[in-house]
Amino acid sequence: VGKHPLSYPAEWVDYGPLNTWKMLSTDEFLGSKSTGENAEIIMDFSRCDTFAFVSADFTSVRIELFNDTLGTVEFDKVYIGRDYGALSYAEFYYKEFKTLSRIVVDGLPLIPKSRLKLTFTGAVSIGGMVVGIKRNLGATLVGSSLKFDDTSKISISQITGARTVTRYGSIRIIDCNITIDEVLFNETANQVEEIIGRNVLWIPTTEDRFAEMISIGYIETMDLPLDGHSLIRTKATIIGVI
Repeated sequence: VGKHPLSYPAEWVDYGPLNTWKMLSTDEFLGSKSTGENAEIIMDFSRCDTFAFVSADFTSVRIELFNDTLGTVEFDKVYIGRDYGALSYAEFYYKEFKTLSRIVVDGLPLIPKSRLKLTFTGAVSIGGMVVGIKRNLGATLVGSSLKFDDTSKISISQITGARTVTRYGSIRIIDCNITIDEVLFNETANQVEEIIGRNVLWIPTTEDRFAEMISIGYIETMDLPLDGHSLIRTKATIIGVI
């Protein structure tokens, strides 16, 4: 008490984002994001093949993968976060700009010793960043859905009847219909058991038009029924944390 974090930094510990809520966030507690301008991020990428960030707002980013053993650049690409393209003056002035809030870069070479460099141009804010190895848990089928659950709390005064809303933001819930080859039953079960209860990146589809289904979350339920067919059809519920 009485010790401001900036004046007494040794007395405070920043634990970073806590799920989709952070006590010291500056956006009305509706989630935590790291912000900056013309930012440059360098991270270890050894023995990884996939990179992604979600809940982002950026103008452009250059992603480079460096092989520290050979001294070579294995990947170099620029991604544009906002689409300012227009075919007419009316479209430019009255049509809303499209934004890209999620990027997944997979299929990168698995290198024993490597670094990933992100160079952002302009203002940027990012909710979550993930690096690791991409694994297959089946194919997503039609009928899958993305839901949003508002976690705000409404309190009603017993004296005046006034309603007070405390904003806690929302969470994403992905209900996936999945098909899995029966011969991969054991492999799939082992993978699910390994990540159950952990926050991982989920990529239900690689199509840009459904990119908003890409989320960081955990498995709530997943069933692996044996119904005598060569393909296992099942469902999985994924609770998003970012």
